Amino acid sequence: MDYSTEEQLNILLASAAGMTAKRFDALIARFGSAREVFRQVTADADAGIPARLEQDIRRAGSREQLKKLADFLHASNSYAACMGSSLYPDCFADIDQPPPVIFVQGDISLLSRGGAAVIGSRHCTAYGRRTAAAMAKALAENGITVISGGARGIDTAALESALENGGKAIAVLGCGLDVTYPNENAALFASVRRSGAVVSEFMPGTPPYPSNFPRRNRIVSALSDCVLVVEAGDRSGTLTTVRWAQEQGREIACIPGSIYSPQSAVPNRLIRDGARMITCEADLLGVFGKTAASAPRPVVKVSEQERQILAMLSPGEDFSLDEISQRCNNSAGQLASLLTMMELRGIILRGPGGLYSVNTQNEYQ
Repeated sequence: MDYSTEEQLNILLASAAGMTAKRFDALIARFGSAREVFRQVTADADAGIPARLEQDIRRAGSREQLKKLADFLHASNSYAACMGSSLYPDCFADIDQPPPVIFVQGDISLLSRGGAAVIGSRHCTAYGRRTAAAMAKALAENGITVISGGARGIDTAALESALENGGKAIAVLGCGLDVTYPNENAALFASVRRSGAVVSEFMPGTPPYPSNFPRRNRIVSALSDCVLVVEAGDRSGTLTTVRWAQEQGREIACIPGSIYSPQSAVPNRLIRDGARMITCEADLLGVFGKTAASAPRPVVKVSEQERQILAMLSPGEDFSLDEISQRCNNSAGQLASLLTMMELRGIILRGPGGLYSVNTQNEYQ
């Protein structure tokens, strides 16, 4: 892709070490253009720019930096969309201090189509992971793009499900496009690039600094029409995405959970305070004016022993083998084979940490 001289200068100015959206906006407001900023710092005039930042800007404007960025964009099949260019998403107008440049691998047109952000805790429960996957599946099957941050837990479950069900997905990173974080999601990000888009406002090579993620979250919400909170504890970074969504006027929807589950504290509280409650896929699709296709749930015949186990497990909650054993007054060894058979038959599910939960997608007789 060819970039105009002004676009190249904007990209180079944004690449200066320590440059933030706030500093970029202030420089453009003061000098009128990136071209004039570079002219001032190369003229050795007293431009009133802090000495350290002036040095960084001068370095960013070098031919070496331009070649380095151009080589990266070409080699990685990436786009750089800066403010004012035709590729820059209109939805970023809703962001306070929008990113000066956005780097994209994949289908950049997806950034202008909206979608649903499916977000939540990295340390999710089996219930949260299963619910995120179910919601993303419904969105994908109805042509709605699934947007998330690519973190462990809920983000990963949503993106994987969207792709597995033939949908489009956008992963917004808190690091440079050439940095994989978390490492185990390398294959997932490669799939997103092929069937969607991977996005970052950070320059190539930028590590996943903790301070990057609140900035990333404002892009997740801006790209979305609706932000769905699946699970989040009181200290979850999900709250920053919710705050950005509120500022940007986005719809906030939440999955309710057990009052005893710390991971459902945030969505339950948001529902109490007026967020839309999502109890099934149809509720979420209704936000987008779509109707879920009704399908009967599979009927599974269970034995008396299996029925007793199901009666002791509350739907939506996770239980360890020891907890089930105590409720049944049986030894863990006696239950292990029965639980394995129930898992193989799809009656119960086993999630992270070896915790068991009821598969609520079935009817049991």
